[in-house]
Amino acid sequence: FGAGSLLLAGLLTVGANRRRTPASRQFGRAALTQRGASRNPARSLAVEAILASAVFLTVAVGANRHGSQLHAEERNSGTGGFAFFGETTVPVFENLNSPAGREWFGLDEGDLAPLRFVQCSLSPGDETSCLNLNRPQRPRLLGIDPKELDRRKAFQFAKISPEIDAAHPWLALQHTWPDNTVPAITDQTVILWALNRKVGETFTIIAEDGRVVRLRLVAGLANSVLQGSLVIGQHALQDLFPSVSGSRVLLVDAPVGKRAEAGDQLRAALRDTGLELVPCADRLAQFAMVENTYLAIFLALGGLALLLGSGGLGLVLVRNVVDRRAELALFRAVGFGQRGLVLMLFAEHAWLFLRGLLVGAVAGLVAVLPAITTPGSNPALGELSLVLGAVLANGLLWIWIAAHRALRTPLIPALRGE
Repeated sequence: FGAGSLLLAGLLTVGANRRRTPASRQFGRAALTQRGASRNPARSLAVEAILASAVFLTVAVGANRHGSQLHAEERNSGTGGFAFFGETTVPVFENLNSPAGREWFGLDEGDLAPLRFVQCSLSPGDETSCLNLNRPQRPRLLGIDPKELDRRKAFQFAKISPEIDAAHPWLALQHTWPDNTVPAITDQTVILWALNRKVGETFTIIAEDGRVVRLRLVAGLANSVLQGSLVIGQHALQDLFPSVSGSRVLLVDAPVGKRAEAGDQLRAALRDTGLELVPCADRLAQFAMVENTYLAIFLALGGLALLLGSGGLGLVLVRNVVDRRAELALFRAVGFGQRGLVLMLFAEHAWLFLRGLLVGAVAGLVAVLPAITTPGSNPALGELSLVLGAVLANGLLWIWIAAHRALRTPLIPALRGE
């Protein structure tokens, strides 16, 4: 966003400096149009800057939509490359990757044979995702074997504390800090908005035995399926909550081609545990729905404001005609036709309008470039194109109407005044 803002300011400054340069000595309609646009540099810059800033904010915010289906099978996406996210009602004590555990639940048959599991312990607590409208007082903790996620290079990190190894951030969960704080990882949005913290800061919880324990937020994930919990090491969770045993959360790896069939068979195999199994892409879409709704509302209101504001260029044109009545009357006296003057005025103000629209759109796209290139993103480029196209057509229409209307007033009295 900062780079886009600087680019916006730079492009506006370049345009303002070009308007202050001496006009060309050539004579013709194009030269007259250029002189007319540079006649009042402050007014031209104000029109261009206001329009460009509005377009920039609309593009920079409206395009930041999150997707869930694109690149969902990749490890650095919000799904971590996992096919399913499962949560059971009763703990699972067997190792579902071991021969004994797979035999117990019948996981060696049919489409279940290729499945592999990352089993996680879960402590009771408040949901920390955006689906919880209340501020979490006691966030639930997810105990996980960090080596399993590190081996898979699962998920993408939005921010990492300089105190840990950036190449293997998951392994920080198995470290013991000198001040006895417990390292934790969760989504960056949870850290900022639900916990009101930053990466590197601490968060206090009460352990099962009444101890006050500080969790150090060592890294923040990009939007992920782990958003509802604070992730800590499995051994740390057992130390804080000894009564929590077994696994209640399952991250399931499955071949891409047979995920639907494998999901149905897995629900049947683990039905006695009360398994609630959802595709990771669908879970991610639930989290993104809240933010995407706000972004869609902003895009709609921003587009409506641009449509109304672009019509204001017609008023600027009328004001310029009032200031230049004597000049326009002189043009008529020396042989310029009505249509020629209309085209000249239209070209002057259309150029300001197009430049403001283009500068704002380019700067906005630069601002959202990281979001566009993030795996799993689904920027609203189609909707933005429709909005900007409607703004373009609406603005040019009002400029054309204003140019016609403004030149209908008698110009002879102004010429006599000269």
